[in-house]
Amino acid sequence: MFTKSIAVEYGPFGIRCNCIVPSTIRSPMIEPYLQDEKSRELLESSFPLRRIGNTSDISGAVVYLCSDDANWITGTTLTIDGGISAK
Repeated sequence: MFTKSIAVEYGPFGIRCNCIVPSTIRSPMIEPYLQDEKSRELLESSFPLRRIGNTSDISGAVVYLCSDDANWITGTTLTIDGGISAK
């Protein structure tokens, strides 16, 4: 709701606001967990795309939302989760 509120309040000034909701992304925080092959396979198997997200999976969406191609998009929440929320 915060994203929608900002979008409504600042839209008249040409300011867009969107929210990205990522799932598990490969990072130093989870790297120790991923070093264990069984743990990594278990985690990957929980995603419909059968892999853990990378930072590039998120950055592409950020670049798009910041581009002129998305100039009619505001107040949106974009879930980037490898399909886990669809399960």
